[in-house]
Amino acid sequence: MGKWRQHWENRWFEYWLPTLKDQLGISFEESAILQEFSEYGLRNTVSQNTVFSVLQEKKSIVFGGGPNLIQHIKMLKRHEDWENEVSIIVADGAAQALLDEGFTPSIVFTDLDGGLDLIDRCLKESSIVFVLLHSDNTHLVREFGIRKAIYCTQIKPMFGFVNTFGFTDGDRAISFSVCSGAKTLCLGFDFRAPPSQFSTRKKQLIDQYLTQKKAKLSAAENIVQELAQSGLVYTLDPARCPGIKVFRIDDFLYNL
Repeated sequence: MGKWRQHWENRWFEYWLPTLKDQLGISFEESAILQEFSEYGLRNTVSQNTVFSVLQEKKSIVFGGGPNLIQHIKMLKRHEDWENEVSIIVADGAAQALLDEGFTPSIVFTDLDGGLDLIDRCLKESSIVFVLLHSDNTHLVREFGIRKAIYCTQIKPMFGFVNTFGFTDGDRAISFSVCSGAKTLCLGFDFRAPPSQFSTRKKQLIDQYLTQKKAKLSAAENIVQELAQSGLVYTLDPARCPGIKVFRIDDFLYNL
């Protein structure tokens, strides 16, 4: 295990879980839920020791569902001859835009609240799907069923579930890439902008939801800020997403 991965795992359990619990009022008392769904976790084809070997490439692009997502996808479409060297990792609802623009996500991170239809489409395209189980989505996981997916938790791994050490779909995707040792370009992220249609797919935009979403995005930004200390996180705009600034996408694709 790399030094950064071990450091981040310790930080996740010793600092971030307690901090999120205090700041957002999330209990994370989910061991009973993992036991109830143990059949799902025990069907995983990877263990906690092998989960970060899923990513084979040395570079990845992680897409979030921010309002700049389409702009960044169109910028990426101008470049060629990189697909075999770079993995596309997507946070939940952002997969819709990638698929519509002709990109097949290599890996998708989801807690299923962006719609089961979208995840079905990703699975048909042979994407690897990481499904997070938590106390608020047990009904969705039960409806989704035991599929060819990797089932995850945010607490100590047990009953076959794995942990990629993150909170929202977006920062979990970034954490996974960084812990896998890949140079990671973050596109489609804007932690300070109002939620876009890609991150609010299938949701009712009531004031309570939007307030909670803003708090979660703020927490995710802080998590990514710390992940950026690994030296593996790159961004086009540090004001929108933490990381080492690259001035053009081709700098990341061809020159790093």
